[in-house]
Amino acid sequence: MASYRASITMARTRAHVPANFSDLSDIQDLFCGATDLATVSRRGWLSDVCGQLFEMYGLEPLAYLSRSAAVIESDAVRAASDQLAQLIEKIRLDPDPLYTLTGQTAFPVDELLANLQKPANLAGPTRDEGDGDDVLYLAWFLRAHLAILEHAQTSGYVVLYGQTGEN
Repeated sequence: MASYRASITMARTRAHVPANFSDLSDIQDLFCGATDLATVSRRGWLSDVCGQLFEMYGLEPLAYLSRSAAVIESDAVRAASDQLAQLIEKIRLDPDPLYTLTGQTAFPVDELLANLQKPANLAGPTRDEGDGDDVLYLAWFLRAHLAILEHAQTSGYVVLYGQTGEN
């Protein structure tokens, strides 16, 4: 039986940050499906691949996505948003490093590129956006996470990120 890792990303006012925020369980009661992002991936695939991708491209402001809990504020939100937008553009211009990293060459490049250009869908991936441990799901997650960062940036909110399990 496969193990699963879940995550939640949300933009909130500083007053909503729990005093002892250590993982997803501390923010799950704040979750709103219409405005927040939830993910589930087998064997922690999404978190692991994100960590490897950010390391490969030297994207330190996004390292929080491989931790159990993080509060991202002000300048850090801007830096993460800028770097995530740059990462999406780098993948769009040259998807080969992503395919090499994941070993998932069965997914057509045109599907990946189409997924990277779709509007963010916070409600969850559609059937053609992957199933939790593939490059199409990763593309959906990157777009949706960027939408949360951009919303926080324009609204003056902090971003809360939590996931289950140890990393």
